[in-house]
Amino acid sequence: MRKIAARLGTTTSLIYTHFANKDELNINVRTRGARILYGKLLAAYNRSDLTVNERSRAMTWAFVEFALENPAYYDLMYILSTPKYTNYIGTKQQKAAADEKRVAMQPHELAIKMLAEMTGLSITSAGDYKELKYRVIQNWANLHGIISLYKSHILYETATNDKEILKRCIDDQIERIRAYAEERAMEKLVPSAGDKQKLSLGV
Repeated sequence: MRKIAARLGTTTSLIYTHFANKDELNINVRTRGARILYGKLLAAYNRSDLTVNERSRAMTWAFVEFALENPAYYDLMYILSTPKYTNYIGTKQQKAAADEKRVAMQPHELAIKMLAEMTGLSITSAGDYKELKYRVIQNWANLHGIISLYKSHILYETATNDKEILKRCIDDQIERIRAYAEERAMEKLVPSAGDKQKLSLGV
């Protein structure tokens, strides 16, 4: 807490008037970061002037911009090894940690909702939801990977045109999601072999 106070230019006693300990402070900061991220993603999702694919693209870039413009939040939320909700079960911080997890899941659930609109898959179907969730996690992992390489300057050490490569990787990932969504949407429109057989039999 002394190091945190020094970086903030304040005293530990003042910090302790707001937070009981470091865990409570970390939970509070992660919750605030998640709310900021969700707000940016929701603004992109609600763009009525864009097509569904353009809204998905806007959401992806909103996530990337959050990571690059808010490195301290991003690192605490996604990179640093910090205790999570399960670590706080049975402690005084359990309620705050549960609230942080709920807020932190909002961007994830919004991404699932966006992909459901793109693919025609149903959030209320257990099978569809499982597939949507997997694809969102896969997309998230790919985005996080290139963001982490960029933020750590490893990408720059590998190729000095790191900003160009970052943009290309993000755009390629957006295109992969679009192509996947288009393929799944077409599957919804074209009857399967089993469905065709049922139709021919008048079932």
